[in-house]
Amino acid sequence: MNRPQIPSFIHNWRKGQNAFDWAALALAGCFFALWAGILSYKYFSLGYYDWDLALYSQALWNLCHGRFYSSLFDMNFLGNHAEYISFLLVPIYTIFQHPLTLIYLKVLSFSIGGYILYHLARQICSPVLSLIVMILYLTFPANSYTLFYEFHIESLNVAFLFLLFYFFKREKLLPFYGTALLTALIKENMPPIIAAFGIYALFTRRNKIRWGLIPIITSVGLFYFSMFIITPKLRSLEGLHSPNQYLTFYATLGEGPFEIMKAFVFHPQRIFHLLFDEERLNYLKEFLQPLAFTPLLSPQILFLALPVLLQQLLSSAFQSHTIFYHYAATLVPFFFLAALQTLHRLKKDSRIFLLAFIAVVLCALSNIVMYKDSLLKRYAYIQNPLRSIEWKMIKQIPVQAGTIASLNFLSPLSHKQSLHSFLGFINGYHAISGKPFKLSDDISYALIDFSDNWITNKIIYDQDQQAIARMQAFLNLGWRIRAIAGTTVLLERSPSPDFNLVERSQTPMELPPAGLPPIVINKNLEFLACRIGKPISPYGDTLVPLTFYWKSDSSSLPTYGLQIVLKKNGQEVLAASKLIGYSFSPTIMWHAGEYIKETYYLCPGELAEGPYEVELMFVQYIHQASYFVNCPLMESALDCKEGRIKLGSVVLSR
Repeated sequence: MNRPQIPSFIHNWRKGQNAFDWAALALAGCFFALWAGILSYKYFSLGYYDWDLALYSQALWNLCHGRFYSSLFDMNFLGNHAEYISFLLVPIYTIFQHPLTLIYLKVLSFSIGGYILYHLARQICSPVLSLIVMILYLTFPANSYTLFYEFHIESLNVAFLFLLFYFFKREKLLPFYGTALLTALIKENMPPIIAAFGIYALFTRRNKIRWGLIPIITSVGLFYFSMFIITPKLRSLEGLHSPNQYLTFYATLGEGPFEIMKAFVFHPQRIFHLLFDEERLNYLKEFLQPLAFTPLLSPQILFLALPVLLQQLLSSAFQSHTIFYHYAATLVPFFFLAALQTLHRLKKDSRIFLLAFIAVVLCALSNIVMYKDSLLKRYAYIQNPLRSIEWKMIKQIPVQAGTIASLNFLSPLSHKQSLHSFLGFINGYHAISGKPFKLSDDISYALIDFSDNWITNKIIYDQDQQAIARMQAFLNLGWRIRAIAGTTVLLERSPSPDFNLVERSQTPMELPPAGLPPIVINKNLEFLACRIGKPISPYGDTLVPLTFYWKSDSSSLPTYGLQIVLKKNGQEVLAASKLIGYSFSPTIMWHAGEYIKETYYLCPGELAEGPYEVELMFVQYIHQASYFVNCPLMESALDCKEGRIKLGSVVLSR
């Protein structure tokens, strides 16, 4: 039996034998620091607007306290995925109890993976070319999207997959076993990859038992144990009848895992129909084209990723066929390894090798340029002028208080035993368990952004009146406003509620004494007046109270929105958008003849002191698109230019 040995790249690093090794290590460190900084900024800007980081942060925090149940999962979290490596993460999370710990672990795995790839490249090309390969990997757009998206435990596998391949190529059996075990514990879709290594070894290794049969038998056993015993048992204890909720993604192939497997034998046309779908072919192209299609010349390496590749390509979930989520993290290493193997085969002819390498570099650089603007937009998207106030709201919530919140607030609040998603409430069910949503009695605080995209999309595009009704029922439970800025509100349960951001009446309301001439929009909505209040600073941040007065002339209004603009010396310096009536009382719910008054607190952010002009633009949402209402569609005595109406002015002071 092979004795465990220190990997050569660690040995070289310790001895400092090669300056390029140090350069590669420094490069890995720089990318770790870069992404740790970017993602820390995203976190503190409250830019994690999906589920995963909050889900896993709460699950790890609960594990640190000996609990398997997590309120965001609404069940034992292992009933969702077989992520047994979570138990090995508990000591780390116990010491560093913060959601960013998980983010840093993800970035660390990515950075170490790039460093291991460098040493794998060193075995076939010069140190300079190996550094170039490493840089191409570290800047690969699919990796950037994985990092910038939410956290998922599967994304921790990058370093393990590279290390697994390294030990396999160097025939280091015990290190390979150890790495294979850790990899298999990450998620239920990792053991099939270990089995693929074992199958590959049956054709490439002399000792077929140690390298082939043992990995195949143990990985298949762990997969069966997870998918057919542990996960179904945990789900049945929760009253869930499906053994795995993700099997529904493969319903076109059959009901249940055995029916799905039979489809490969008896209905291969279904498989080919899905695999050669345009969307899935484009997904494969995202990996192949940036590497000049060289991975196709090393199918034996791509075979190692086949289980996960089929898992993603055969899924009906569109997220599995795009690089914009975390799913590409598992596949990218194998495409780079296949490209390296192809280059190794071409090395016999130095000219062909060099031409192929140049082609890979040019294609990869072209791919980076193609996605540059998209990635920069994602970074710009997390700019949050309300972050200072919203963090103050978060800190006002007692540590032990049961809380319900919009998705972007869940991560900072995840170290709570009772934490729920407001989106789950308005959907009427828990997203992970699928069980009907019941608001527990211990929920005493709510932190909600009524302009959250998950919510507004349900109003604008789906016109989901059930969701609106649930929001209104929620607000009628009795809440007191503790803090408010923009469309974000911190609420506390109270026997004397004061939530009245929108008031509706069948009789005219008293308007400001110096109001504007009314504006009739599209002959069905009247803007009667706006009161610009004196700026206030209740939390140390300036807010400008704006009170809008409306009249509905129709019982079938479309969805309307506002864009409030501040200008300084004729230049636009701030634009804030909101739905008219907020998402809980949008215009589609108004009746003919109703008068509506709504209050909004504009946050100027870091704008300097002084006078500013206030302008208003109206937005109409039709057929999955938004349009600014042009001047000809507005009947008013006011001057209108490019759809903008001047409301007045405000003087900001600190």
